[in-house]
Parts: sequence; structure tokens; C-alpha cells
Amino acid sequence: MENNKKEKLKMNWWRVWQYFLFPFGILYSIIAIAEYNNIDFEELNFFEGSIVIVNFAFIILLCVTYIMFLRREKYSFSVFITYLFLYPAWNIFVAVFSIILSSENMIDINGAITPILIACLISYLIIYSIWIFPNYIYFKKRKEFFIKEEERQYTNQEQENKQLNNIEKVNNNEIEENKEEGRKKYCTKCGKIIDDEWIYCNYCGNKLK
Repeated sequence: MENNKKEKLKMNWWRVWQYFLFPFGILYSIIAIAEYNNIDFEELNFFEGSIVIVNFAFIILLCVTYIMFLRREKYSFSVFITYLFLYPAWNIFVAVFSIILSSENMIDINGAITPILIACLISYLIIYSIWIFPNYIYFKKRKEFFIKEEERQYTNQEQENKQLNNIEKVNNNEIEENKEEGRKKYCTKCGKIIDDEWIYCNYCGNKLK
């Protein structure tokens, strides 16, 4: 069953991420870090400094995501999806904000906040529809492959044990209910439940003893 599912779910795009996109992204990040040597950090304003700090954070996230992607640990899928959604959003924000700040017509930054947000939203929706969402659907269908095969078997065994325990509890409850039902006495005339101490049925008056 497992082999059949692997045959149906092609893993070619998975390998593109594993052997090209992730390594290329890390290499590009290393080159970007090398360029920071030419930056005078004391002259950076708040916005530029924030970009540098967040870029470092995303480089760390990229490396962690790639390591977990290769090792296929428990939270690999969640970390990968977080990276998939956040990284394009950050790059779009930086690109749009930088373009507006570099514009010669830029006079009041407060008045540009709304156009910045609108431009970021439109750009993100475009990237979402052609890149993020297709990747999300592709990897969601292969979510179980983010976990090693032996861990998947262990998890499946746990689920089976839980199901067996639940079935056993239900069966035990049914047995107890049947036993309780068997201990009840009924009036031979009206069929209602009666007590052992009754001489006459309190419902129909039938003599019991």
C-alpha cells in the first residue's frame, strides 16, 4: 500500500526543492551576507537596520527548514509551510517599500503607508496564486513523507492501538449495559420496569408476588 502511494505521488518537485531550490537559496544568502562587509552599519537608519536583522533571521530559518526537510522530523512540514508563506511576503514588502522610498516624488512617508500596503497585498496575492498555493497543495498531499518511514509506522501503530482501546471500551460499556439490563425486572402485564420490593405494579396494579 505504501509503495503504491509513492508511485502515485510523484516526488520530482520534492527533489527540485531538496537538490536545487534550498541549496541555491542558502548559497544566495551566503553571498548576501558577504556583501554586508561593505555596509557601514553605523550609517543605517531604522528601516535599513531592521531589514538587515530580519534578513539574518530568515537565513537562519532557511537553514533550519532545509535541515528539517532533509531529516524529516516531526515538525518539518509545519516549519516548511511557515517558510513558504513568510519568506515571499517579507521580500515583497522590502522590494515595494524600497521602491517607494527611492522615488523622487516621495515627500511624506506617512502618506505612502497605504499605497505600500496595497502594493504589498496585490503582489503577495499574485505570488500566492502562482507559487505559494500550488506548492502548499503539492506538499500537503505529501505531508506524511515529512516524517521518516519508521516514525510513520510507529505513529500508525499508536493510532491503531488507540482505535483498539476505544473499541474495547465501547464493548465493555455495552457488556455492562447488557448486564444492567438483564438485572432489571418488568411487569408481565404492562411491561414497565418494576422494583423487587413491589407486590403490585405501581403502573397497572398487576399482582407481582
